[in-house]
Amino acid sequence: MVNQTMYNTTIPFTTAGECPICGRPEPSPVLDLPGFPLTEIYTDHRQPPGPGLLDQTLTLCEDCGHAQLLRRVTADTLYGHQAGYSFRTSSSPTGPAAVGFFFDFLTRRAGGRQYRRALDVGANDLYLARKLQARAERVLAVDPMLRHLEVRLEAGIEIIPDYIENVVLDETPDLIVCKDVLEHLADPVAVLAALTERADHETDIFVQMPILDALVAGGRFDQITHQHLHYFSLHSFQKTLDRLGCRLLDHAVNHWHWGTAVFHFRKDPSAKPVMAPQITRQALEESFEVFRGGLAAARRRLDLQAAQGPVYAYGAALTLPVTMYWLDLMDGPIKNILDDDERKRSRWYLNLPYQVLLPGDVDDLEQSTVMLTAFQARLNLMKIMAGSIVQKARHLLIPAQSL
Repeated sequence: MVNQTMYNTTIPFTTAGECPICGRPEPSPVLDLPGFPLTEIYTDHRQPPGPGLLDQTLTLCEDCGHAQLLRRVTADTLYGHQAGYSFRTSSSPTGPAAVGFFFDFLTRRAGGRQYRRALDVGANDLYLARKLQARAERVLAVDPMLRHLEVRLEAGIEIIPDYIENVVLDETPDLIVCKDVLEHLADPVAVLAALTERADHETDIFVQMPILDALVAGGRFDQITHQHLHYFSLHSFQKTLDRLGCRLLDHAVNHWHWGTAVFHFRKDPSAKPVMAPQITRQALEESFEVFRGGLAAARRRLDLQAAQGPVYAYGAALTLPVTMYWLDLMDGPIKNILDDDERKRSRWYLNLPYQVLLPGDVDDLEQSTVMLTAFQARLNLMKIMAGSIVQKARHLLIPAQSL
């Protein structure tokens, strides 16, 4: 294990080895990210320059088109008590809509089928598990983050505060869901194997994750974060299912939310997959060049506006440090970050020198440029565009090139 500086301590990480999908020994480095910032960490005071940064590299397996981060920050660092990991589906601006897309897809695929027992792996705050109660007689929610709950039965949902690999079930589930989990795991194939081991040939399995195809097609390299260790492509996920003896029945892409894909599959060792085209190194590098050029132009426009008056960033998104990284604004002409969330008021990011304020805390918007920074999901941007702050600003800058 190796360390780099975080706060006045260190960032522990391990180094990835072979491709988890096809076993290629050394996936190719395709994108170097020196001093890449940790995200989703707020503090009560401004931190000195330098903490919360880790040199990172995105690698691509040229045999199967699977991408992964070379350095894996430990889960305790990213999601433990010190990090203050705060994402909860129900309180996220886009979380409920993303669950709605997932659940609608499940409903279409299930048709009139009612399930006996549903297993929700990575249940977070039980938002999806509660919706599953309409489709299943019994719902089990598995997530180590649920350890804070004092009860093991919440509104009819059985809670198992552990990792799925450690769970022994007394009955085979006929529905398994795993939403927005696999990309965070050091060994996602092992977890997929654990899911299929707990299923039979009649079990419907639904999995959701961001896909590399959407990231490359839209040039959304700002969606790379230390939290997402793996970037499945359609091709690499199909190869994974083939390896596990499963048949892909259908999938759908949610272009409103990070380009995530929902997959429906079952165990079927006799399946012969129809493979999607593979993401190539050339396609990734060409998309990145367009992305980098567009953000460089956005930064030049911001500098021109900064000469005319104050500049604010609007949207204290969890991943804002990455947006600022790509805009070369880890330190720059930003007066403050504005956000409507009272819980973020007067707080700071671990690695940014800008304090978060409410729009009502400032009185110079009409003389200011406002740069919209919460655009990871298209729905976020649409909500922001409907807000009053957009109407008041002297100039509006949207650095995202593709949504």
